[in-house]
Amino acid sequence: KEFFSKLQRLDVDSASYPTALARIQVAEKKPEEAVKLSTDSLGRFTTGHAELHLVRAMAHHAMGNDQEARDDYHHAKRLGGLCEESQHDFEELKVKLGFGYPKAKVAA
Repeated sequence: KEFFSKLQRLDVDSASYPTALARIQVAEKKPEEAVKLSTDSLGRFTTGHAELHLVRAMAHHAMGNDQEARDDYHHAKRLGGLCEESQHDFEELKVKLGFGYPKAKVAA
């Protein structure tokens, strides 16, 4: 609650801040909190939805909820426009969920 009220005072319409926080929660092995934050944020912000769906997919995958992870993965894919860092996470998640293979490393 306090987090959202601070953001509203800043008049931020992008979900980049809660997305970053949710990424930290996934990294800290708190995927349940990341799912809750990203879900709440989807209803509060007008942009950044692909990023939120991606981080929610990562959190669901971390909890073993692969069907939910696949649903959010597909939402992120459909919405598009992921930043470079998120694109890397997206490719990694694609492999983990069985939708593709790792990109081959090109020898320098």
